[in-house]
Parts: sequence; C-alpha cells; structure tokens
Amino acid sequence: NSNVTRRTEAVYAELKARDLPVELIVAGKRLAGMLEYRGIQPDRVYTQFEDKPAFDEVDEITQEVMGRYMAGEIDEVHIVYTKFISMGRQEAVVEQVLPLERPAASDDDSAAIQDYIYHPDAATILSDLLPRSVRLHVFQAFLDAAVSEQVARMIAMTAATDAAQDVIRDLTMLYNRSRQSLITTELSEIIGGAAALE
Repeated sequence: NSNVTRRTEAVYAELKARDLPVELIVAGKRLAGMLEYRGIQPDRVYTQFEDKPAFDEVDEITQEVMGRYMAGEIDEVHIVYTKFISMGRQEAVVEQVLPLERPAASDDDSAAIQDYIYHPDAATILSDLLPRSVRLHVFQAFLDAAVSEQVARMIAMTAATDAAQDVIRDLTMLYNRSRQSLITTELSEIIGGAAALE
C-alpha cells in the first residue's frame, strides 16, 4: 500500500506540474486514507472490491471512464497498482491505459507490413477489440493487486508463525532450565535434610 501510495503521489505531482486537471479515482479505503493523510483528496473512492474482484464491478468503472474519454472529457487515463511478478516480488507500477500507446517500431516491422484483407473491415474489428483490451487491462490490474495482497499476507503470516515458533522454543528451554534448577534445589535440600538427621 505504501509503494502504491508513493507512486500515485508521484504521478499526481507530475500531472499537476504539467498544469493538467487531475481526477483521482481510488479503489480501497486504506489507499484513500493514506492519500488524504498526505494531503491529496481523491475525487471518488470505491470500497466494494473484496479479495476476489468481480469483472462486472471493475467493468462498471472502466466503462464510465472509457465513455468520458470517448466524449473528450478526459485526455489520459493512468492506473497505479501492485503488479504481481513472482511470489517473492511484487512491484508498484504506473501504466497508461488510454490513449493506447503504439508499440515501438523496429527495423523488421517495415518488411512485415502487408496488405491484409479483413472481414469485417479493420475499423469494425478495432472498434470491438480496443475497448475489450482496455477493459481487460484494468481488470488484470485489479487481479494483480489482489494476488499481490494475498501473497503479502501469506508472507507476513509465515514470518509471524516462524517468530512465534522461535519464541515458543526459547520459552520451552527457559521453562525446562527453571524446572531442572528447581528439582536440583529440592533434591539438594532433601539430601541435606537427610544428612542432618543422621
């Protein structure tokens, strides 16, 4: 959460430095609270997402943002989230969702360009595929964030379990030493008392 907060703060400051109006839509109470603590007031906060975000819930927000982008109300859409890379590595990233960026061209691309025949036409295909791509990109970000959170919880619980086992082992050894010392003292007193009676 703190890494995502720092990245969000950096993107927010960068866009404000460019004199752009920024609308901040936040998913999650903790992120909203951390941003407010840092003096950044979110415009909207969504808290209905659980450990398993549903596509319909995410898509509702995405459709609204895409509609506003298509109407010209929004120039750019960026998403900040924790990207799941592996069990040991999750990274806070910033990705531009809209407008879609064209992949960097390489020297081999000029030879690969050919005149293809599309059915239906290319415009119809793109008008269907591009919104789907954006919707899936945003949903993937929510899934990555959810998985990263679960992995962080699992790592924290493993560390807590290991620490508890260390404490139990240390306390067991201390208890056994104290018990052994007490038994030795009692035996010494019994033997001393028996020797005194003789």
